[in-house]
Amino acid sequence: MKRALNVAGKIALGLFLFLAIYTAATFYLSLATVNRKNVATSGVPMYLLSNGAHLDLVVPARHPMQDWTRIFPYQNTVGKDSSLPWIGIGWGDKGFYLNTPTWADLKFSTAFKAATGISTTAVHATYMQAPIPGERARFLYASEAQYRKIIERTMQSLELDANGRPKWIPTNANYGPDDAFYEATGTYSAFTTSNTWSNATLKYAGMKACLWTPLAQPVLDKYPLEGPAGK
Repeated sequence: MKRALNVAGKIALGLFLFLAIYTAATFYLSLATVNRKNVATSGVPMYLLSNGAHLDLVVPARHPMQDWTRIFPYQNTVGKDSSLPWIGIGWGDKGFYLNTPTWADLKFSTAFKAATGISTTAVHATYMQAPIPGERARFLYASEAQYRKIIERTMQSLELDANGRPKWIPTNANYGPDDAFYEATGTYSAFTTSNTWSNATLKYAGMKACLWTPLAQPVLDKYPLEGPAGK
């Protein structure tokens, strides 16, 4: 009995230390800014958009550099509304995405699988009108070189079939009529969250981002509410 209590105490202490270090790392590394001066004032328009749980990169659905409608067909959404000109793209734990559209929907089993990296991942693509800049949305530009990197990393995150097309996940768990899920590469964990992916994609593109963060708001806070040049 005494030995069991000793083991339990060590486990509890280890968990406490992990949470303390994780919290401190989240705070300080989220504050640190990389690519601070690499702020484009023209180029490809885009948004950062958070729903409170997941941070998406919102880009033009069709652009000379990339036609996302060929990668994520409108036909894979419930609404099939081809008039929507923007698309939000995010990556994350498949179970977390399908079962947790907001933090209020979070279940322990989903969080456990996501934190331990024992489940698969997915890319979430949502067609939309242009977001309204505010507390959960920021407008910004990517240079052509930066946008090319965003395209590259997004494609690397998709699991492709034998024909080189993303693997669509037919599901009734869509957040609305204009989104769809696709199989993804990579492993989700407490250190590689959906928001970490969005932040890392900005870093990969040479754009302003956090040094590291598992949260959405610190990434948004790197960009002003009014956008570049008073946008």
